Formats: sequence, C-alpha cells, structure tokens
Amino acid sequence: MDEKKPQPSQPPYSTVTSTGAELDAAMLAERVTAIRIYGTAYARALRWQGDHLIIGADPACDLPVSDPSVSWHHATLSRQGDRVVLTDNRSTNGTRSEGEPRATFQLVPGSQFSLGSVHFVAVNDRVEALRARLKRFLGFADVFSAGVDHAHFAATRRRHVAVLEPIGGGGVGLAHLLHETAPGGAWPFVMVDERIGDTAAEQLATLKRARNGALVVPVATWPKDARPLRDALAKGTNGVRLVLVAPTGHLLEPLLGQPLVQQTIAIEIPSIVQRAKVDAHGVELSRLLELALAEHGAVVGVAGQVLKPGDMASLLRHDWSGGHKMLDEMVSRLLLVRVHGRTGAADRLGVGVTALSNWCKRHGFA
Repeated sequence: MDEKKPQPSQPPYSTVTSTGAELDAAMLAERVTAIRIYGTAYARALRWQGDHLIIGADPACDLPVSDPSVSWHHATLSRQGDRVVLTDNRSTNGTRSEGEPRATFQLVPGSQFSLGSVHFVAVNDRVEALRARLKRFLGFADVFSAGVDHAHFAATRRRHVAVLEPIGGGGVGLAHLLHETAPGGAWPFVMVDERIGDTAAEQLATLKRARNGALVVPVATWPKDARPLRDALAKGTNGVRLVLVAPTGHLLEPLLGQPLVQQTIAIEIPSIVQRAKVDAHGVELSRLLELALAEHGAVVGVAGQVLKPGDMASLLRHDWSGGHKMLDEMVSRLLLVRVHGRTGAADRLGVGVTALSNWCKRHGFA
C-alpha cells in the first residue's frame, strides 16, 4: 500500500491561546536552527549567508513557500546574536505568532507561527528529539506527523489533554511521555486507579495530590458528577494538567463540559495494525519493535543484541491486534527468555517452564 501524502495541519489554536511563555525556560534560551511546516516531517535549515533570510512565494526566496496565501516576499528572518526575529513585510494575508496577529516577534524553539494560512513550527535539535520520542506511540511515517505535532504542542504548553487510545492501550504510556517532555516534568505524576467520588471535597483532594503536575484519569474512574472537578481544572486550581485516557471515538464534551473541553487537546493514538498498513516494507513496525526492544532491554539489563536469528521476523509476522499492551508484554517476555534462558525466565515470570516453552513455539521463537 502506498503511503498517503501528508497534508499540512493547523495547530490547535481554536482550543488554546498561548504567548509561548509556557515553553521550557531552558529551551527558550536556545537558538532556532530550522523551521518546519506544521504537520509535516521535513524541516528547512536556516542557512545564513548574512543576517537576513526572506520567506515568501518567490522561488528565489531563501525559504520559498508555494501557497496562494503567502505573499511574494512575505517576511524576513533576522539574526541578532543568538536571537532569530521574524518581521512581516506588509504582506497581504498577515503573519501570526501563536495564533495572534503580530508584525514582529522572536522565534524560539517550539514556537508556532503562520504566514497567511501556512503554519510553521520553529525547531532545533532538542525540539526534534522530543518530537521523535512521541513517535513511539503516534507513528513514525509522515502521515502521522500532524498527530505528533499536536502532542508536542500540548506537552510543551502543559495543556489539558484527552488521549484517545485504540484496543490494546498506549494511552498511559503516552501520558507518561507527555509528562516527561513538558516543562516541569519532574513534578507529580498522579495516576487515578479508582473512581473519583462525586463530592467537591473528594475531587479537590484528588487535585491537591497532583498539585503543579499531571493528573491521569482513565475514563472508567471519572466521577459521575464531575462538576467540581471540571470547574477547578478549567480555573487552573493547583496548577494541575489533566490527561484523560479514553477509548478511540469516545465523546468528550459530555464528560468534560464547557469550558474545559475547549481547553483540552484531543490526541488520537493510531493502532499498531493501522500503523503497519502505511507502507509495504514493514518499516513502521520494524522501527516500533526496535525502539520497544531497546526500552525493555534497558530495564532487564541488556546492553546489546540478544535476539536469535528469526526472532525479529516472527515479531514482524504477528498481527498485533492486541496493541501496545500486547507488544510490551511480548517483547519483555522474549528478552527475559533470551537473557536468562527458559528456566530462568519462567522463574522470574512465575510461570511453568513447559508453559513458557509452548508460548515460544506458538509465536515462532525457537
């Protein structure tokens, strides 16, 4: 199957407003080295010959942009020491920074801006590295770039998030990653594991536990009467960022109500089966498995390659309809078998050696 051509996407300005002040202070001090059209994978390096670069529809511009909403010489990027400043050149359709009309402003890593109807993100190596980590759950192929950018936008601005997960999960793992990549990632990460009570006292006590951090709430634990919780989250009580984890397609407004739903960015995790279908060569699934093997290998103390010939081929043949939960369990178990042998792995897993041997045979692990 041919991979679909990715389409540029618009940042979720309709649900949030931001001046960029919530971006990580350390990142703000770093230099912008490239710009990328929001929702696409290709970043254009800022190749300075002097102190100015022109962005516009003219093919002769330093950074040409072929779009009817972009003026011939739409804007100028100026290098001022380590700062990069963008100035609108009296364009027809204007320039915006973080969704707001601006004639001139500084670009910082992670900031969003638009020329006409074309949306960009300013990047450097650190921004792209953070974005790359999100691809573990949201997809490596270009067709998934818009979802990755939405997640990165939410993470770096500490916005409320609704993670919509397919069968087999992935939502909690993405919640952890959003927390790690957000400013203040070391603050509390509170996972709610039982239904929150309906009283204001119970709901405010839950918020207090996650003060200045992340409150991760699976939809099954959301209170039946959530008005106190919704009101407090909408007002920013205790500086808590909500991460609601719900099944794909779940209606959010009946749960969150107004205005909380307007402050929440919805991020949909594609299923592993869906991801595997985007190319005919297994690249998407191979990269996902390699990353999962590296992550779980670090947990069990594997420093190098321990898989036997044929193990990766067996993993690639699996249908993965069980999603991220199945993938993590299978990869973790296989690594234990390869590191400790079937007897040692069975002891660590608390299962019988025969049962583990049958599991290996069933999944094609010799």
